[in-house]
Parts: sequence; structure tokens; C-alpha cells
Amino acid sequence: LNTLEIELETAIASNSQLSDQIADLHSSIEDMKKQLREKEIILDESESTIAALRDEISSVTLQLSKEVAGLRIAKGAVEDQATKAKERVTTLESERKAEQLAAAEILAELKGRFN
Repeated sequence: LNTLEIELETAIASNSQLSDQIADLHSSIEDMKKQLREKEIILDESESTIAALRDEISSVTLQLSKEVAGLRIAKGAVEDQATKAKERVTTLESERKAEQLAAAEILAELKGRFN
């Protein structure tokens, strides 16, 4: 009987120890669940932020593409104007040279008449 009492007390102590360990494990599981929920919230917020940033990047990229296209068109127009201006300068220089030659011929003719 004494042996049975000792075995029973040992079993009760062992059971109590196991119950404490199980309670600790349940507590740890609850803590881990709480941490997991917090990390899921952070993950959701991060994913939302990333999605918003992607949308913003897409919008900015589209806007910049439009601006670049507009600048290319403006550059082409400026280059056309520059080409026309150079052609006009060349024409004016040719006309000036022709007028200078004509004036020199007239001057030479006048000098010839008065000499």
C-alpha cells in the first residue's frame, strides 16, 4: 500500500508537472499567435504601401513619358526653326555680298567717270 501511495504521489507530481508544461505551451502558443497577428497586420500595411507606391510610380512614369514626348516635339520644332534661321542668315549673307559687289561696281564706275 505504501508503494502504491508513493507511485500515486509520483504520478500526481508528474501529472502536475505535465499540466504546468502544457499550460506554458498554451501560453507560448497564444503569444506566438498574437505576434503572428501583429506581423500579419504589418505585412498587410506594407503590401498596401507597396501597392500605393507602385500606382504612384506608374502614374509618375506615365506623366514623365508624356512630358518627354512633348519635349521631343518641342525640340524638333526648335531644330526646325534653327535650320530655317540658318538658311535665312545664309540667304541674307549672300544678298549682302551681292549688294556689296554691286555697290563696288557702281563705285568703280563712278570713279571711272570722275577720274
